Amino acid sequence: MKHEFGNETPTLRLVFATAALSITLSVGGFIDFLAVAEAQQHPVQTAVAWNS
Repeated sequence: MKHEFGNETPTLRLVFATAALSITLSVGGFIDFLAVAEAQQHPVQTAVAWNS
């Protein structure tokens, strides 16, 4: 690692890590939103096994 970038590297890594986490959570939230919206339009019916 070059000496002139030594002081900025931890801050830059923190910025990139924060951005990556934010993007990941946003995409996950959007996928969850789509799944909930789809489930509300088309209810899922599951088979129930009865034990006798």
